[in-house]
Parts: sequence; C-alpha cells; structure tokens
Amino acid sequence: MNKSFFFMALFPLLEIILFLRGYFMLDKNPYLALILVIVSALALSFSLHITYHYHVHFKTKTKALDRFIDFLYSILTGLPFHFYYLLHINHHVYNNEIGDFTSTITRNDGNIQNKNIFTYGLFWFKASRKPREMMQSGINEKYFSEELRKKTKYELLVIILFEILIGIYSWKLLLMYFALIYFGWMFISFHNYGQHLPIKQGIDIGNSYYNAFYNYIFVNNGLHYEHHKYPETPYWELANEKDENLNNKLPHLFDGFRFLLNQ
Repeated sequence: MNKSFFFMALFPLLEIILFLRGYFMLDKNPYLALILVIVSALALSFSLHITYHYHVHFKTKTKALDRFIDFLYSILTGLPFHFYYLLHINHHVYNNEIGDFTSTITRNDGNIQNKNIFTYGLFWFKASRKPREMMQSGINEKYFSEELRKKTKYELLVIILFEILIGIYSWKLLLMYFALIYFGWMFISFHNYGQHLPIKQGIDIGNSYYNAFYNYIFVNNGLHYEHHKYPETPYWELANEKDENLNNKLPHLFDGFRFLLNQ
C-alpha cells in the first residue's frame, strides 16, 4: 500500500514540477518548454486517472482536508473537482452506454455509431450536453445533489481566481496553464477511449490492460474492467478477472488508435 500511495503522489508532483520547469526555461528554450508542458499534461492525465480518480471513490474522512483536496485538484485539472465527480459517477451509472456523458458511442438517427477517436480527443471540450443540464440530470437521477452543485460553483470560482492571479503575474504563465489543461484533457480523453473501445459495446463494461509492469507503476490502472465491476475496491486490491485475449493489446492511452486501424 505504501508503494501505491507513493506512485499516486508522484504523478501530481511530476505534473507540477514539469510545468514549472517548462515555464522557467520558456525564454531560454521555448521548444523544450513546450515539450515539458506536454509531458506535464501527460502526467496530468495519469494523475486524473489514478490520483484524482481515487479521491472520487475514497475520501480522507476529514472534511477540511477533503475540501482542500477538492480545491487543489480543481486547480491541477482546470475543472471543478465535483464536476469531474459528476462525470465519473455518471460514467459508472451508464458504463459507456448512451446516457454516459463521456461515452465513446453516440446515437445518430436511431443508430448506434462509434465516435471517432480524434474528434473525441482533440475536441474534448465540445460536450454533448451543457454542464447545467448534466448537473440537473445527475440531481434528477440522484447520483448528484444541490450541495455538490454548490461545491462545484465554489471550485469554479477558485479556478477563475487562480487564473486571474497567475495572469497578473505573467500572461505567458497563464497561456502555458491553458496549454497544460488542453493537452491534459486530450490525453485523458484518448486514455478513456482506450478503456472503452466502442467495438466492445454490449460485451464488456470496460476493458483492461494486463501488463504486470504497467500495473505496478500505474497502481493497477490497467484493470479498468475490474474497477467498473468493483468500484469501491482500492486499486491495489483489484485482481485480474479476464482473459488477456479479450482485452487491450496496448496501454489504454494508445489502444484506441490500434482499434481505429483495425475496425
């Protein structure tokens, strides 16, 4: 468990350190600075899928600390934490079916179609429904609440205040922050696509990547089928339940592109 918490802390630290390193060398080497921001965005993706995701399912049981973490993760993702909470709980309710806000499939003229991975990843910000509608839907279906909507609003205010402050300090830093958030959620979306290859629709609630070294470093993040089946089980207690031949051949971040070539 100590090893798992070490890796869960490592990815947010990498996100912050790489981003700041990129900023401080921006004037000396802008190309290397851009590379560092993109690598920082990759760290953001793993931070969300591992560390920030863990906070959705498991709290510290200390309200003040949990609220501090909510605000910190909001800044590090550029998205109110409880809006991400809404998206993720909705994802578990619908398991990538129609009704899942982050589904890799869509309904067009009554027919189910696979979403294109490039559209899904590059235009991640073009949600199928407005945030207010998503929150109201969650409230109506009782996996969200008015209290959580209020928390979401406060988290949004903290993000805006943070952006104003860093913008006053440096407009370049603000633009780099926007780049971090854009590329971070692009990687997050590609990763999610690999976790729910649309060809699996109706077969699995998720698909897994079983490489032992990968799951050691990324705290069993490859066991996504198992996470959907046992969402209240800590990562390090998840066990492989599927035949490798039925699941991902590559890590989730890349397997969606393999699927695109083979469909």
